Amino acid sequence: MMKKSLLSLLLGGALALSTAASAAAVTDPGQPGLNADPTTITTQGYSTITASNLEDGTVAYFSTDEGGQVTDDSVIVENGVAQTTFFARSAGTYTVYLGDGETNFLDVGITVTGITDPGGAELSADPTVITVGGSSRLTASNLVAGSTAFFSTSEGGSVPASQVVAADGSAQTTFTATAPGIYTVYLGDGETTIAEVDITVNGLTDPGPPLLAADPSAITTGASSTVTASNLEDGSTAYFSVSAGGSLTATQVTATGGTAQTTFTATAAGSYTVSLGDGEITIAEVQISVTDLTAPTDVVDPGGAQLTAHPLSIRAGASSTVTASNLEDGSTAYFSVSEGGSLSASEVTASNGTAQTAFSAARAGTYTVYLGDGETTIAEVRITVTAAPIVPVLPATGGDSSPVVVWFGVIALTGGAAAVMFAATRRTRRI
Repeated sequence: MMKKSLLSLLLGGALALSTAASAAAVTDPGQPGLNADPTTITTQGYSTITASNLEDGTVAYFSTDEGGQVTDDSVIVENGVAQTTFFARSAGTYTVYLGDGETNFLDVGITVTGITDPGGAELSADPTVITVGGSSRLTASNLVAGSTAFFSTSEGGSVPASQVVAADGSAQTTFTATAPGIYTVYLGDGETTIAEVDITVNGLTDPGPPLLAADPSAITTGASSTVTASNLEDGSTAYFSVSAGGSLTATQVTATGGTAQTTFTATAAGSYTVSLGDGEITIAEVQISVTDLTAPTDVVDPGGAQLTAHPLSIRAGASSTVTASNLEDGSTAYFSVSEGGSLSASEVTASNGTAQTAFSAARAGTYTVYLGDGETTIAEVRITVTAAPIVPVLPATGGDSSPVVVWFGVIALTGGAAAVMFAATRRTRRI
């Protein structure tokens, strides 16, 4: 309650202002004013209420009809102005009043409308058929600009944004579901449902069984394996997971062309299981073996076992002797080799602390021979295989016979003379 009536202060101020000039005066500097901006809002909308031409330091008292609300009902006047905000939960016509704490002397009317549009609010979903883990874009249109669209869905579905302001007459949100079924999404104005749309959610299942493969299925620590799920329904979501210690670059991948891929890595040796699921159950698995990454040449483990190869570089078809040393007499040395290589023996009993096998390969490349104790790899060595040279077959000749054509620039002897052969022209030039 003010000691001095706000109304008397307003009238006194008006009389004083009527005798004074004002460079930036309002339309009538002698009259207090009350206005609302805007004067028409929607439910859950807001209007700014401004009282002007008041005496600084006085208190402006705001009130409204039942059903409406003002954010501040008593505001100290500064620079001749006091403001509050009006809103209403229900549609209708409301009046906001300005008073001095005892009586109201100014008022302004505000119309509040609902979200319903006489032209017909609409709700659409794109797409209307999705798979578990997928999403559909929901669009409400033909709404009153500035109104609030209230979205909801039947049990099991989800909309991350349930209240969206229709800035330009439309509002959007996203629908998802974790289980197959038919769901209904509803659009409301805060009191009633004004539109709805159905969305069908399918599972990941495929008439043909989904497959899961890893390439390669055996890697070293720090290397990677590409995991591919196939026989999937296009647009469905493949859910990948891995046993403890393994890592995947992606755990949820949308199937394209019936397949989905992720990449597996691990920092520790062991056997890992990568699983494929449909969001509810596991439908396929694949095993990946990971061994420790060691140096490209002889490697000594903490226990002292060593693995060497002699020679470290051979021709295709030749062999290299692989020797494991610093072993316990009577123990079994388990040898294995990377794909494409061949060993004369894979399990050898150690004698005098050593065990041997022979390595060979028919194709050029770099191969790794591993030494294990039956459970883990304890040493390895790499062997380089180069392609074998092309050896010409020369017929026996006597006297001064015709030159023999030899391909790829091989020097041949014909009748005691040397000839250089050129495969490209099949011509002989004596030297």
